[in-house]
Amino acid sequence: MRNASSKLILWQTIARVWICLTAALVGLSLLGACAVQTPPAAQARQDKDEPAPITRARQSELTERQWVLARIVESQEVILAPEKPNMTITFFPDGKVAGGAPVNRYFGRYQLDDAGRLQWPGPGFASTMMAGPPELMDQEQEYFRSLRKASRILKTVQGIHIANDDGSLVLMFVLSGRD
Repeated sequence: MRNASSKLILWQTIARVWICLTAALVGLSLLGACAVQTPPAAQARQDKDEPAPITRARQSELTERQWVLARIVESQEVILAPEKPNMTITFFPDGKVAGGAPVNRYFGRYQLDDAGRLQWPGPGFASTMMAGPPELMDQEQEYFRSLRKASRILKTVQGIHIANDDGSLVLMFVLSGRD
């Protein structure tokens, strides 16, 4: 009798485990069906690498990462493409910004609004006051001039674009290899 009772308990246990595993698999299937999916328009934009605006709500995609300038394009012409990856920018969640230019380090403040509008409040950027070769100092001045004109930040597959309103001036950055 005891042997039959043990077999019954064993079969009942196996049945319970089977039911629990089946329920878990069904639950996971339903959870996968409810997962957040990229809307078709957003997916199409990502597939084409169309830049998406960084707004205050999406600010975390930008912050605490070092971005390296790849080039500055104005009126569809490259006006600056540094040979060395020496121009950087890092945005912080508290509204501070800092980075490196060809010769000097710099810092300042930024603000993003809900529409993705970028502002550089305060007196502008402050920097160290070191001197360097004239060609590097010229690149540094062009970099700061271009940054001051920027009014929006766009996220792309390759990195970020910091641009003016009409897109005629674009600073193209890629994520630093340090991040």
